[in-house]
Amino acid sequence: MQLTQTVHQYLRERPDGCALCFEDRVVSHAGFADRVARLAAVLRQRGVKVGDRVAVLGLGSDRYLEALYAIWWAGAVINPVNARWSVAEITYSLRDSTTSVLLVDEHFAGLVPEILADTPCLDTVLDMDVSGAGPAVGLDSLEQLMAVATPVADAARAGDDLAAIMYTGGTTGFPKGVMLSHRALVYGALSSLATAPHPGAAPVLHVAPFFHIAGLAAVVQSALRAAPQIVTAAFDEPTALRLIEEHKVADVFMVPTMLRRVLDHPDRPSRDCSSLRSIRYGAAPIDSALLADAMEAFPGAGFYHLYGQTENSPMISILPPADHTTVVPRGVV
Repeated sequence: MQLTQTVHQYLRERPDGCALCFEDRVVSHAGFADRVARLAAVLRQRGVKVGDRVAVLGLGSDRYLEALYAIWWAGAVINPVNARWSVAEITYSLRDSTTSVLLVDEHFAGLVPEILADTPCLDTVLDMDVSGAGPAVGLDSLEQLMAVATPVADAARAGDDLAAIMYTGGTTGFPKGVMLSHRALVYGALSSLATAPHPGAAPVLHVAPFFHIAGLAAVVQSALRAAPQIVTAAFDEPTALRLIEEHKVADVFMVPTMLRRVLDHPDRPSRDCSSLRSIRYGAAPIDSALLADAMEAFPGAGFYHLYGQTENSPMISILPPADHTTVVPRGVV
């Protein structure tokens, strides 16, 4: 199994179908495949070889997802950098993983001089230029390079070939880089889909960061079922509610604090969220009152509790809607 297999499949089966939506940009499966192959070409032109580490530092965007798949297409290994880290933590992960190329968006381009000063293994930094305003001073625009690049063939890395290095915190010491193969990420997604079926090819909303295994796993699962992926830069309650209504989102993953904030937001009662069929939550404890409130607010959605860890790619257990029948509603003793 290879992570880029879905790019090939849906280019053949539904080239005009929606692959990604970000702000006012809509990318078809054909457009996504073309951009992935062009971005991979740029990486190879910059010396990226099979097995090399390429980091991505940015907020959520369509450009971020294109970068993930282009890195795999080029035969390289993704290192999604935690956007909440300090410069010292960022440079540690780049050195530890021997990352040679960094793709950065405008939110973090200002950190590049500090990062380069402490990361001797870093040869190339490219600006993803998500906003289209142009690259930061001193950086080449990935968008401009892609415009003149000739698409390259998929390196077709698969099976036990290394696909990702995901940094995860421990109880002591520095974060550890967990090495995940193509097989691990694909099988993890397939097992999750089998245990907790998603609502077909209906749209999914991504509000979890892609540097976290929960966010990355949601991308792989969505790609496997050809679901249009609605992307946000970062979690924001009114934006999430608006996107659910506008795109008829059927599936979303949220941590409990996100659920609480959505439920408490004044826009929620006026937004049509009846399209939701699957709400997945995890990564932190949830109390019964919050769960009862959420189930009452979104009666058409099945609730799934997810428990996992980065090393497991990531699912360990899933509690489906059938196991959510004993929640005590508010006011009932």
